[in-house]
Amino acid sequence: MRFLLVFILAALGPGMLRADTVVIMPFGDSITMGYHEQPPGTGGYRGPLGEALTAAGIDFKFVGATTSNSDKLPPAQQHHNGFSGYPISAMLRNLDASYAYNTDNSGGAAGNVGGFWVTNPGGQGPLQPDIILLMAGTNEFLKSDANGGVSSHPSDQRAAATEERMTKLLDWFKINCPKAKIYVATLLPVFYQFRDGHDVRIEEYNAWLRTYVPTLGANFQVVDMFPLFVTDGNLNQALFAPKDVHPNHEGYAVLAKAWADAIIPPLKATPAKP
Repeated sequence: MRFLLVFILAALGPGMLRADTVVIMPFGDSITMGYHEQPPGTGGYRGPLGEALTAAGIDFKFVGATTSNSDKLPPAQQHHNGFSGYPISAMLRNLDASYAYNTDNSGGAAGNVGGFWVTNPGGQGPLQPDIILLMAGTNEFLKSDANGGVSSHPSDQRAAATEERMTKLLDWFKINCPKAKIYVATLLPVFYQFRDGHDVRIEEYNAWLRTYVPTLGANFQVVDMFPLFVTDGNLNQALFAPKDVHPNHEGYAVLAKAWADAIIPPLKATPAKP
């Protein structure tokens, strides 16, 4: 029987679609929430990513503790863990009860948004995502130390401080979501820090991500977003809201395509869960 199953899967080839529902957790800050997307309520990259998954014949749902900026999306696509203004330090305190949330200025929403984001969001019980789309760290570079960031650090120490926080976050996911495939995005350029063709500290951090993430094992993969927003050595402002760090509608479509190109081929090549 086992050999028959292998033969059938080989005959169907990599285009075979999964029959089960793929559970996807978009995780990050206001870019994950879709801030500045027009029209509001369409979820930033989550809207066009959902369309791409549907077009590929993949049954899926997005999960998370909030539905902000999602009211125009289908019900199965409204949840996510994208919280405006959150640095990685605040994300760490909201994952589960082992991190006690405190009311400093390092987070966006108050408290733990009705339940810890992964282990008990909204009192629903633990989430078991198949895929985590992780895009975090921009607020480290934008916020002062007093507000949870690292921008008050000496300039040459900011990337290293952010790397330390991301290491803790990735370690947490590795331990607590061992079956999840975790896709880690490089950070986008920031228009007012972009000089002479690059963001010095953000690119230093991105270079670390590209090297470090693959060392964590087969369940971790980098999705390199930064170069998609740079054209001929210059920041492509056409993909951003005016004078803002957030993508515009076209920019969110670029993010969606990059996520889709990363996650859809292995999903179509993977048999359904037993």
